[in-house]
Amino acid sequence: MTVWQRTGVITVFAVICAQIGAYLSAAGFGPDVLAAAQRDAFLIAVAIAAPVSWRLSGQSERLKRVNAELLKLNSELDSQRRHAEYMARRDAATGLFNRPNFVAEVRLRAKSAKQLGTLAMIDADRFKAINDNFGHEAGDAAIMAIADAMRDEFGDDAVLGRLGGEEFGVYIPDSDLSAMRKRAERLRKMLAATDVRSPRGRGFKLTVSAGLSELALYSDADRGA
Repeated sequence: MTVWQRTGVITVFAVICAQIGAYLSAAGFGPDVLAAAQRDAFLIAVAIAAPVSWRLSGQSERLKRVNAELLKLNSELDSQRRHAEYMARRDAATGLFNRPNFVAEVRLRAKSAKQLGTLAMIDADRFKAINDNFGHEAGDAAIMAIADAMRDEFGDDAVLGRLGGEEFGVYIPDSDLSAMRKRAERLRKMLAATDVRSPRGRGFKLTVSAGLSELALYSDADRGA
C-alpha cells in the first residue's frame, strides 16, 4: 500500500468515526444542528487526520528503507566476517591451507578415516637459485604454479597446504601409497612441462621432489568398527 493509499484509508476512517460521533451527539437537536455538526466533524477530521496520517505513513516508509539498509549492511558484514575467517586459515599467496590449519585439517580428516591415508610433502627444487637468478617475483610465480598444479591434480578430495616457503603438503584420506605415488608423479611431470614465467617475461623450468608416507590416527577399536 502506497503512502497516498494509506493516508486515504486513515482519513476516510477518521471521517466516518467523526460523522458517527456528530450524529450521536447532535441528532436530538434538529436537522440544522445535526447538519452543522456533521459538517464541522468532517472538516475537523480531514484537517487533523490527513496530515497526521501522511506524516505517519511517511515515517513508516522511511523506517522500511532504514530497515532494508540495515539488513543489507548486516549481510555485508556477515559476508566480510566469513571471508576473514576463511582467509585466516589460508596462505595469503596461494589460497591453500596455511601450516597450522593444514595440520589441524589433516588431523581431523585422518581421525575420521577408516583406512590408511597418505601424506605427501612436496618441495620445489633449487628454489633459492630461482630467486637468485630470476628475482623474487619469479619465485612467487613458481609458488603459484605449484599451487595451481596441485589443485588440478588432487582436486577437492585432498587437503592441500603451503607449509612455508617452497614446501607444500598433500593429504588424501582412505588412500594408499601406490595411488599417491602415481598422482605425485603426474604432478612432477606436469610442472616439468610447464614454462613458468616471471612477471618480467623471463621463463624457467620448475621441478619438484616429493616424499610420501602413510598416515592413520584412528584407534584399533575404530578400525574394527
